[in-house]
Amino acid sequence: MKSRRIVVAALLALAAPSAAFAQQQYGDPTNFPGTYLTQRTSPPVPGTNATIDVTYFIDPGSFSGQDANLIRAAAAIWSNYMLTQAAVVLVEVNSAAGAGIVFTSADLDDATFNLAQRILTTVPGAGTYPDGTPWRQITSATITIDSDPPGAPGYFTGNGSVPVGRYDFLSLIIREFGVGLGLGFATNADPNSVMDGNLAPGDQHQALSPTDIKALVTLYGAPEPATWALFGIGLTVLAARRRRSGPA
Repeated sequence: MKSRRIVVAALLALAAPSAAFAQQQYGDPTNFPGTYLTQRTSPPVPGTNATIDVTYFIDPGSFSGQDANLIRAAAAIWSNYMLTQAAVVLVEVNSAAGAGIVFTSADLDDATFNLAQRILTTVPGAGTYPDGTPWRQITSATITIDSDPPGAPGYFTGNGSVPVGRYDFLSLIIREFGVGLGLGFATNADPNSVMDGNLAPGDQHQALSPTDIKALVTLYGAPEPATWALFGIGLTVLAARRRRSGPA
């Protein structure tokens, strides 16, 4: 079946739907309304859901060492939640070939929506999700970061509060990982979401909101219970051994 290439930037320009409570948009409501986008190859099955790897590649010619480490830090922030709540993990690879998410950069001359250009290739998924929603598999996601953001020169890449007039690089990359995973932009009802589609100078979103986590679990399912049962048994055995052996 032929894949259909979509430019996610088109969907991000849409106004978020109004809501009385915080809710998360999914995927591409412009081209595929009411459809989930995911890197999974099949819908999650509650109770028997295996964790999948989503690989990512950082183009070494596009980012400084510091910027590359911040991209890794953004992946770690997502992974901290994935470890216990969603059946997916981000894994860095050394080649763009076959990578699920590719990060590159270029001077976009501000001719893009909110600091990045996003190109996702998707194919229709078989069947529906457990809630009856149709879905499409993301076969590749290329995220091009604007190397020359508008306003003050360069992104803020330090610690602490973001200076006036600067865009926070870590917040931007955290959001773009979300796009590559299939999340859409949050509504205005969730001001703490990392999926802020209107990231402004001075904004800082470095922790997933409950709505972000719920969206991630919707797309990838919860980790298989047996995995955590075995993990707990392992910790119990280790603690017992330490008690028997006494202090080192």
